[in-house]
Amino acid sequence: MPTEVSNIPPSSEITFDAPPGPEEVDKTISAQPWVLRARLTYDAYATRCRAAGRQPDIAEWLEHQSLTEEELQLLDDLIEARRGDFCHGDIGPKFVIREFGNKARVGWFDDRGELVTMSFAEFANAHIEKLVQVGHDDNGKPILRPLAKHWLQHPLTRRYDRAEFLPGIEPENMPEGVLNLWRGWPPGLVPGWADTRLGPDGEAVPITDGPFDGPEMPSGYCDMFLDHMYENMCGSDEVVFRYLLGWMADAFWNPGPCETAIVLKGPQGSGKTFWAERFMEFFGVHALTLDDPEQVVGNFNKHLMNKSVIFADEAFFAGNRKHAAKLKTLITRPDLFVEPKGVDGFVAPKMFRLIMASNDEHVIQAERDDRRNLVLDVNAGPHNQDRDYFARMHEEWRSGGRRALFRWLTGAWWGQAVGEKRFRMWDRPITAGLQDQKDMSLPRPQMVIHNMLRDGEPPAAFLPNVREGTIFVATRLLAQENRLGPEHDRALGDALRVLAGEGATSVREYLGEGSARRQYRGYWLPPLGICRQRWEAHHGRQVRWPSGVDTWAIEIGMERDPEQEMPF
Repeated sequence: MPTEVSNIPPSSEITFDAPPGPEEVDKTISAQPWVLRARLTYDAYATRCRAAGRQPDIAEWLEHQSLTEEELQLLDDLIEARRGDFCHGDIGPKFVIREFGNKARVGWFDDRGELVTMSFAEFANAHIEKLVQVGHDDNGKPILRPLAKHWLQHPLTRRYDRAEFLPGIEPENMPEGVLNLWRGWPPGLVPGWADTRLGPDGEAVPITDGPFDGPEMPSGYCDMFLDHMYENMCGSDEVVFRYLLGWMADAFWNPGPCETAIVLKGPQGSGKTFWAERFMEFFGVHALTLDDPEQVVGNFNKHLMNKSVIFADEAFFAGNRKHAAKLKTLITRPDLFVEPKGVDGFVAPKMFRLIMASNDEHVIQAERDDRRNLVLDVNAGPHNQDRDYFARMHEEWRSGGRRALFRWLTGAWWGQAVGEKRFRMWDRPITAGLQDQKDMSLPRPQMVIHNMLRDGEPPAAFLPNVREGTIFVATRLLAQENRLGPEHDRALGDALRVLAGEGATSVREYLGEGSARRQYRGYWLPPLGICRQRWEAHHGRQVRWPSGVDTWAIEIGMERDPEQEMPF
């Protein structure tokens, strides 16, 4: 009869004098009273396997034993204890990944929580001077072999089939053979779904009705931080504010691809980086700040594989269309092509969401129908560059605000809102900041027209009708004045036709004086207000036109005969 489970010695009492060989592992397991069976002991099983020319396999042996769940757990604990002590002092907590970029690698986590790998050859060279005793010869002399080779071949060496980044998945729930790159929540942070209290029978019961499980964050914890978000970042717009909170909560409840990037634009010292860095604290080593576009969209990007948040701080120049195209793809794609150094590239799930910040007016290339970005004009008003203001906010954050906001965003209400799709990630508010980015991202011919509408300034050579408030604009002269080549004439003409109105056609008019007077083809444009309305309708959005500019500046130029029939 096996010994009762209660009599099993705890694994912490098991000690080892030297790195164990395969035979020692067999004997250690079989020496436990609770695995001495009337059937086949593990020691006997292992002996038979080796006599047959094959290595023993614990899983195979267990198929012929009737271990209880408690006994299986104790067996696992025993093996883990041996793993922990095995060669730890000489090699450290390393492991083998059977397939990382189509190659087997030795891996470990550095002090920053980053996965570091090396080839078997590099590993052997790194420990080339280290030997380990594995037994004695017939004369009683120690048998030594290279420590690295012994470690690579030893059955207690921890091995994984592959590495994946699975945030929030605890070790006991991991798929077999998968190394989780997630290092856990930062110290001091307990997510709402893991917050429990004792039930009537002494069992742990999840808390779903506490003060942090409602639709509003309890006051007195991080009021200054939330006010900064609402007033300085969201312009006191409740819809934008709730979306930003939902975007933050979604990062916890639905870790993985996010098709919305947060773009922060504003003056220095307005709190853009302050907000981003506080949010990144929730993710510890899985949040990263980058200031070079190549670090985000370039090669050798393994550092993106295990990240939940990437903060691109002054990293992108909106005029670089190559980077802009890659950035759009990076935001929307659900996967990421990872290129570690030394191994082949491979496709992995894209698990991070992106935050960008810049002091520049033009931050991103935003297309006419852009829906990837929530652009926020951040401005703290009198508190811009106010060190005392942000120091007080930081002190509030450190004094409990951080833990409280994390608990609320991971609490029951947000879990239901995100899980039941009451919060719709794809339903992004169209902010004035995004509209401005669209204006600044127009192609050059359209930008010429937009600037003309913004300033109310026709080109230097134009034909006005003061009584009607209309002007004739020649396509080629407008292009020349803005240094556009003939290849832009068609696009520029199409843009002018939008202002002229549906069905409008180009006409010829004389411009210039004396010997310079000649005929040009162009369009008669209605008053400035009508042109702006047509431009907005064409682009499907409103434009923030400057105040005080309501009519064409037509006090100069050659006035057209007011009796001549207008073409619209």
